[in-house]
Amino acid sequence: MRAVIVDDERTSRTRLTEVLQVYQGEIDLLGEADSLEAGVELIETTQPNLVFLDVEMPPYTGFDLLDYFPQPDFSIIFTTAYTKYAIEAIRASAVDYLLKPISLPELKLAILRAEQSRGQSELISLLKHNLQKPAEEHKIALASADEYIFIDKINILYLEAARQYTSVYTTEGEHVVSKPLRHFTPLLQEPYFFRSHRSYIVNLKHVKKWVRHGGGYIEMRNGDQVKLSPSLKKEFILHCKRYG
Repeated sequence: MRAVIVDDERTSRTRLTEVLQVYQGEIDLLGEADSLEAGVELIETTQPNLVFLDVEMPPYTGFDLLDYFPQPDFSIIFTTAYTKYAIEAIRASAVDYLLKPISLPELKLAILRAEQSRGQSELISLLKHNLQKPAEEHKIALASADEYIFIDKINILYLEAARQYTSVYTTEGEHVVSKPLRHFTPLLQEPYFFRSHRSYIVNLKHVKKWVRHGGGYIEMRNGDQVKLSPSLKKEFILHCKRYG
């Protein structure tokens, strides 16, 4: 497994590197980064399977790094001295959350979870490659407490993550579903759906404009404003020209 460490504290990086020595031959430590910017560059350059990610890296947090990787193909193990970020780490689909100083037993369990997660992801990818999606699958089923609501995908405006729930905004109104946003990613493979932010998926057919001031955001045809990660601006414009 190929791994990197992103942590602004040198002592923490050194301690984790020393503990990882027990995995010599099994884990290839590709490098370290001491800031969010350096971490993004390191991940893009090395393409790791596993990222050990610190939470507090002023003026940013480890969660900000995920804006640059809305659909990461690597597992994340958060490392921090604080317990208060555990819930947000779960929302970010981390495989584990380790408190500093990191002990060997906890590290072993976290790496085992990362390996299991990686194996499941590879199996899902293989199944997707081998199974053909039916051409007539134009609807999506949204489950509520006592019913299923079938929505034409083309009528979906955008989806917004809300903890372990997802708000699905359509031309007919809003539906709140007790599923995380990642549940819908494989169901919305049409080219006109775009992951604009780790908390949003937009339907390019219903995008009205991209507003650059105020940090930048997407305005939908119903007037709602949707976040766009800075790293995805060029890709978003390209997709709008092709499929919008």
